[in-house]
Amino acid sequence: MKYCPYCGKQIDEQDVFCRFCGEKLPKKATNGTLDNTEETKAATVIKVVNEDKPKTPQEIKDVSIWWGILGFFIPLAGLIVFLDNYHSNPARAKVCGIPALVGFVLNLAIVFMYYNYWYM
Repeated sequence: MKYCPYCGKQIDEQDVFCRFCGEKLPKKATNGTLDNTEETKAATVIKVVNEDKPKTPQEIKDVSIWWGILGFFIPLAGLIVFLDNYHSNPARAKVCGIPALVGFVLNLAIVFMYYNYWYM
């Protein structure tokens, strides 16, 4: 069995057109590889399919500034939320992860200055 280079569905070896997406399947060259134009077209279609999808209304609704505030003041909680949402809700992960990183660096700077002021 082989797979359609355009939609990725499983198709029969002898198919000329994909029965799922309707695209004409690339012909095999004499050496068993795809000819260059068909390979380029398949790569372009796959790239278009894999581009970032627009956010759904649910994803937009789930992103809140409060995740960022939580991540800033409690960097460990921000890191946990970032790691938990990295694949399922990247917008929330970004809103919480960046402030967590900034809060962590700021906390390090404060601890460093405190140590230098009192113990040096």
